[in-house]
Amino acid sequence: RQSSSRNLKMMSDLEISYKFQPLFDLLDKNINPEIDTVIMTGGRYSLKSSTCAVFTLVALVDYMWDVLYCRYTNLSIVDSVKPEVSGKIELLGYENKVNDISTHIETKNHRISFKGIKTGSSQQTANLKSLTGFNCFVVDEAEEIPDFETFKKVFYSIRSESKRNLTILILNPTVKEHWIFEEFFNKKGLEGGENCIKDNVMYIHTSYLDADFKRIPRNILADYERLKVENKDKYN
Repeated sequence: RQSSSRNLKMMSDLEISYKFQPLFDLLDKNINPEIDTVIMTGGRYSLKSSTCAVFTLVALVDYMWDVLYCRYTNLSIVDSVKPEVSGKIELLGYENKVNDISTHIETKNHRISFKGIKTGSSQQTANLKSLTGFNCFVVDEAEEIPDFETFKKVFYSIRSESKRNLTILILNPTVKEHWIFEEFFNKKGLEGGENCIKDNVMYIHTSYLDADFKRIPRNILADYERLKVENKDKYN
């Protein structure tokens, strides 16, 4: 639902930028059925990770989706991704609807599982081929994945026959030489920063300007304002 301020109201304490409305629309498999990939880009405080955490919990509890939530390394999962998603349970009022343990969040035989793509110090990837039943694959800090082939190994594991199969890549864009830019932007004639749908891919781009400033530390906001004046290229 969109409010008069053009923002998506989940609950009285939770307001999400209207730019993420198309993502939540995908919970209805009849809306844009061709979409199987979402690219969420933006810098720090652009809401991309926190909003995706909310999205996956709503997908789990209200739509019985099964989600494989990844970062490239297992250590990153423990330190950042898992706490991000778990922290939204109380905000959504789901305390009595889910069971939150160290490796996953579950309800009614459906789950959000948290795994690293990389097994250890080497480049060897985890054996994710055996994973079954997932229809949604999320990668936070997706720019950490070194190559397209590593990504595809997991992408092909998402193959539900009854639900929408959806892959979500969340990233802070780095350089245009990265495989994500080449595969998902350059090959599709996009420059980056778009909010649009192209073929089977949905693009959502946000910045701190789309956030509730009350939720951003004052010193960070002040630094952004200084940067805007002192180094416009870096600010952009």
